[in-house]
Amino acid sequence: DPREFLIKIFRDELIYGAYFGALLLLLIYNFFVWLSIRDVSYAYYVGYMVTVTWFQHLEVGHGIIHSGWFFEYFGKGYISQSVWIATAFVIQFFRHFFMTSDKYSLSDVFLKVLLGVIFISIIIDPFVSNITSLLWVSVFSVLFLISLLLLSTFFLIRGDGNSRFFIFAWLFNITGFFVYSMMANGIFSANIGTMHSAEIGLLCESSLLAFALAEKIRKSRESILASNKVFLDASLQYQSIFVNSLEGKYQMNMRGVITEANPAVARIMGFHSVSELMKNRVFTVKNMFTNNQFRSLIDSGKHQLDQYLQEPNGALSGRRWVFHRADVILGGEGEAIHVEGSII
Repeated sequence: DPREFLIKIFRDELIYGAYFGALLLLLIYNFFVWLSIRDVSYAYYVGYMVTVTWFQHLEVGHGIIHSGWFFEYFGKGYISQSVWIATAFVIQFFRHFFMTSDKYSLSDVFLKVLLGVIFISIIIDPFVSNITSLLWVSVFSVLFLISLLLLSTFFLIRGDGNSRFFIFAWLFNITGFFVYSMMANGIFSANIGTMHSAEIGLLCESSLLAFALAEKIRKSRESILASNKVFLDASLQYQSIFVNSLEGKYQMNMRGVITEANPAVARIMGFHSVSELMKNRVFTVKNMFTNNQFRSLIDSGKHQLDQYLQEPNGALSGRRWVFHRADVILGGEGEAIHVEGSII
């Protein structure tokens, strides 16, 4: 019946238009996210979406009329290569997402072996028959998906909550292709659900992987905000202790210029306020250190001495005998950052 045939064509075109449109939206959205945050996981996800969309174009044939020029060069003869490349992108995405090289070294070695197999398969693919090539890529894909499903389950058991997205993603993909293969072999009846089960499974998988990326970014931001709050609280607590301490405390750079001082050190040095001390920083440093003592502090990293302090002009009266200690503070790579000192 021509009418029923037209209805079928309209329905198929609508379904595949929505399907490829959804894949394209996921691809474009995550591409711009990658441009914004430069997380390499997004780059591998975009690479996977490009190659899997290429594979689906080759597999179902819809849209070829709009991109015939492309399929003249990368047509059906490249269907196995598209699967190999998509699989390689998924493995790299998986490795970087879970940071397997740092957290799961044995799993990372296994994934690198899979990448080696894929690389060798891509090289030898042009030299074997299409049937052999498609059979090998099909067997490898099944084993590969099962392996990633098991690894994701293992990571979940180890406490990585993001792996639940991957578990459901692989399950959707495996289920979709399983149902489609059962329908193709006559075990399941052919209907709109079974005929498009592979596409549904792949779309669900791609969506869940995108959710996994978004959840990773959300948790990273929460962790950064929590770390910033801890740092801010610690800074405020330190500032309170620094300002209210009865022990004189100061900080100066490696050139011998005081950058911070608390009220106690100003009083001990004979000044009425911190601002008055800061106006007389040169005198204050000379009062604390002789030239030889400052060079010794820079060379050895510490200074510790009982000493008399001279009185500045117009300062509080009375000569002071103090205990003075100063230490050079080092950075993460061992470089000298500044000097911290205390005077009692």
